[in-house]
Amino acid sequence: MKLGMVIPNPLAPSLAEAPRAAEAGAKGLLARPEVFVDSAFALKVGPDEMAAALRELPLVGLWPRSSLLGPDGVAQMQSCIDLADALREFAPPDTMPLVVCDAGGGDRETAWPRLVEALQGLARAAEERSCILAVRPDRASIVDRSRSAAKLLAEVGSSYVQTAVDPAATVGDKDTLDDAVLRLKDNIVLAFARDVKFDQTGKPTYLPPGSGVLSYAKYAELLAGAGACGYLVLGELATIDELKAAASRVRSHIGA
Repeated sequence: MKLGMVIPNPLAPSLAEAPRAAEAGAKGLLARPEVFVDSAFALKVGPDEMAAALRELPLVGLWPRSSLLGPDGVAQMQSCIDLADALREFAPPDTMPLVVCDAGGGDRETAWPRLVEALQGLARAAEERSCILAVRPDRASIVDRSRSAAKLLAEVGSSYVQTAVDPAATVGDKDTLDDAVLRLKDNIVLAFARDVKFDQTGKPTYLPPGSGVLSYAKYAELLAGAGACGYLVLGELATIDELKAAASRVRSHIGA
């Protein structure tokens, strides 16, 4: 498993600075779409700029800020699938480009059928483009734990819809660390490196890996059983020093 980083980040706020992520130990990038496109999803960077920035860092996938159940969520996800396909020459060798999908919230009784229907339609688009959609469970989403993610994957019923595990987003109130990984291990195509702690009211605060309640030694051990997971990706952090320290800490656990 290799270290990945989300871009933009404090070390690489734009595509041009992406090689600085490699200096900190990153082996791949998970990009917000705005790194490459404007609000209408028209490319705003040229092929030479992309080649120079991504020469040392494969583009693991895209992670849109919009949720699937939000306004224009399906259209945004379709655009991301198309963009991931267009950028596949920069993907890691012998892999399908990934699009990480945050489901979003809503009334479960009405939102869940909409989510399943939307993902079934997007799965067909992903198959046509040879891309993978990776649904990220999050305690604020209707896909709020590993159990609901497993249920969703079963109902969607497509190998082009998998999961991106983020224990900081579920462990402590929705999952144990074992549940977060082991229940989904055959479907995990990407993992996030974040941490979490809770105040006295149970409100979560998200932290750099190793700063909260998660055991990163155990997390790395569990992920070793997720054969399709090639990258452990640092979430969005606040400062360059925080990013470098987190990268060093994660590398020590994954042997990178």
